[in-house]
Amino acid sequence: MFTVLAFAEQHNKFAINVQSASYKQLPFSRYRVYCLEILRENFANLSDASQKQTRKILSFPDADIIFSADSMAESNYDIERQAPCNQSINVFENGVPE
Repeated sequence: MFTVLAFAEQHNKFAINVQSASYKQLPFSRYRVYCLEILRENFANLSDASQKQTRKILSFPDADIIFSADSMAESNYDIERQAPCNQSINVFENGVPE
């Protein structure tokens, strides 16, 4: 979630605490923004019953980002949904590798 927020706010780095360990100056990953887009699309395509079951299974607070239809950021990667048979992506930068 934090990498998506960093990307949305156009920050190059973010900080996070995981299991009592502090991580600072982590680069955001555009690929993770793309992965969240795919998760959201797949969740939106589930039946109402399956969405309800998924929400029950993923009942922790940070999972709410998957269920939200609000766009926090767009990766602008694989717009045609051709992965893995399309261009590569610079994971930690804009653009595509040369």
